[in-house]
Amino acid sequence: MMWLPCLLSLLCALHVVFSIELNCDDWQECKDMSFPESQLDSNIHVDCNGASSCLDSVINAESDINCNGYTSCSGAHLQSTTGSIYCNGPLSCKTPYTLSTQDGQVSCSGDHACLKTEIANHGKIVCDGSNACKRAKLSAADSIAECSGYYACSEAEMTDANHIVTCNGLYGCNEAEISVGVGEVRCYGSTSCNGAKIRATLVQGYGEHSLQSATLMSDVLNQELTVEAFGYEAGKGASMLCRCGDTCSLKCAGNGCFEMHLTCERGSVCTYDCDATSGVACPLVIDETRADDADNNDFQCPTIDHNVADAARLPLIDDDDADVDDSTEAVTMCRYHNECSSPKDGILATIPLRCTGYQACAGSAVDALTSVECAGYQSCYAASSLETRRFKNGGDELNVLRCTGYAACSEATQLHSFKNLLCSGPDSCAASRCVEVTEINKLLCDGPTSCSMSTLVSDALAQIQCNGRNACVDADIEAGYRVLCNGHKGCMGMDLVGRHSFVECGGMNACSDSTILAKQIDAFGYKALNSGTIKAYNNSVLLLQAHGYYAGYGANVNCDAGADCTVSCMNKGCAGLTFDCADGATCQVKCDANTDECPRINDLSTEISNLEELIVGEAAVQSMNTLHNTPTMYIVFAVAVVTIIVLIACYSSQPHYKREEYFEI
Repeated sequence: MMWLPCLLSLLCALHVVFSIELNCDDWQECKDMSFPESQLDSNIHVDCNGASSCLDSVINAESDINCNGYTSCSGAHLQSTTGSIYCNGPLSCKTPYTLSTQDGQVSCSGDHACLKTEIANHGKIVCDGSNACKRAKLSAADSIAECSGYYACSEAEMTDANHIVTCNGLYGCNEAEISVGVGEVRCYGSTSCNGAKIRATLVQGYGEHSLQSATLMSDVLNQELTVEAFGYEAGKGASMLCRCGDTCSLKCAGNGCFEMHLTCERGSVCTYDCDATSGVACPLVIDETRADDADNNDFQCPTIDHNVADAARLPLIDDDDADVDDSTEAVTMCRYHNECSSPKDGILATIPLRCTGYQACAGSAVDALTSVECAGYQSCYAASSLETRRFKNGGDELNVLRCTGYAACSEATQLHSFKNLLCSGPDSCAASRCVEVTEINKLLCDGPTSCSMSTLVSDALAQIQCNGRNACVDADIEAGYRVLCNGHKGCMGMDLVGRHSFVECGGMNACSDSTILAKQIDAFGYKALNSGTIKAYNNSVLLLQAHGYYAGYGANVNCDAGADCTVSCMNKGCAGLTFDCADGATCQVKCDANTDECPRINDLSTEISNLEELIVGEAAVQSMNTLHNTPTMYIVFAVAVVTIIVLIACYSSQPHYKREEYFEI
């Protein structure tokens, strides 16, 4: 048994070796280092939390690599075999080396994370941060590249065969170059594929303006190409080219093909599905297959010089607009771990304050006469107060509060800015008690889950924008003016109160599962109000425009007594929508049942005339008064009168409570 202590010692040593966790919490703490230092340490787990903490390092790990700090892993060589790479900090993972994993995913969630970086991954690529993967080169063979952040994958180059590119974010694949062979490109977000050059076999434009100004064609000749322009004005300004030898199909719904251009070259087979007379807008078609000088069936396609075609692609612009700002202007810098955290008397900032270190200003009370930026990982975490005050200093960029780091201002007691308040990092302003913006200013929730589970407040002039993925999920919003929910699931699960406010649900599932009390709601996104509840109380006015593709699917509109409610439908926006109209409410539906799907109406009143108005609706999307002047309306009115007489005759002998019970159903 003499060998037992040795065996136990060996097992303990192996346990230590194979469970190493390395935390780089301070500024440039692990700069220029290599991990692991030996093959025995290959199961190392690395957290780069500090500012520039793993700058220019070499990390080869089996498990996850987390680049959480400001500019962390910038210039680094990162490889993971069984784990994933998470680039959560601002400007993290901007590197000349290729990011890749064997089985995991590469996730770029930070503000401008993976900027101009090449990612060649075997697994999934997720770019859900604000401006994440901008001007990057992405390749995910036989897998999925997902661009769900605000301006994520903007001007990026995505090339690989057979895989799927999903553009869910607001401007998610803006001006990108996408070539996926026989793969698919799904443009579900608002303005997601704006100006993009797309080569694929299937392109789906379900979001509002999702294919705006895009160029669509097959990736190789003699290929099939199908484009579905179903979103609100999805194809406006877009150009679809059916090249010689290709078989192409353009499918339109509502105004999805409005001002869209379709060019059919000689030698192609080209079809488009639309009917302007039934409310489905048609594209502008240039049909070269009907040439008179030769039989199109015998036409021989010319040889294409693919080198010339590739050279015609837009070059990637090599700029440094988002590089690290280490200017020499007077500024207070808090770079190190806990360097400026929880001072006894708080921080009075008379010159710009930048907290770039890990928890550098955590728990502080900051009263600023100028700008404040919390760029580090949890840099201003749990702050008791972060406030930029009104101060006449003559600069538009001053008095701005920026929470750009990963969880930078999360769980704060109060965030208040007299200029714009920017939450662009992942979880940057999440779970905060009061995030307030006043006067003619904006609260910009651009990062993923940036303002989630927070209380957001704006006055009668200020604006709240939920642009990032899940930016304002489960938030409580007190809106005085405008709330724009244009990010992918940007306001999902929110509780919004603002009787006089304007709400735009432009992103995919932007306001799904939400409860909204507002004056006007524009639901232009794909399934924007899915399973949501829209409320209008006594003496309030509601205009709901469900114009996006299946925008109101599964949603419910409650119009209480004394409220004035109007629902306008387009592009199957009211399909699956339920409209409850209470006794004493004024309800109106603008929907042409001949060309669109109208909401299901539950009349809760005891007056037949109320029900009559709801059923008739507006067949041609005109005023109710016009319909009441038509002969058809007189017929309906006569039928209603006869129906009332019959009901009175049939039920006059029944107990009084029976009649009341019937009319309450």
